[in-house]
Amino acid sequence: MLNRARMLATATLLILGASPAWACPLCRSETGRRVREGLFDAQFGTNLLVTLLPFPVFLAVIALIHFGPPWAKGHSRRPTSPDAGDMPQSQPPTTEDDPWTTG
Repeated sequence: MLNRARMLATATLLILGASPAWACPLCRSETGRRVREGLFDAQFGTNLLVTLLPFPVFLAVIALIHFGPPWAKGHSRRPTSPDAGDMPQSQPPTTEDDPWTTG
């Protein structure tokens, strides 16, 4: 029952929020029609592309700052665990005969 009341309240708010759009005197006028024709003309795709182009550029700059440049792969800021193949081989145990050991 509570879920149905929430849905009804949400629908009521959406309907009440949509009514100011219909009250716009400019939207149904000649000026509003000319503005829509100017926005959605043959250049719409180009204008949309030019308008949205900065967002991927900003995203690339943010990714570059966060992850670092791709050419600096050996200089990672995050520690990584070495693979089993990259582990140095263990040295065999030394004997007492070796001249450099202390006895």
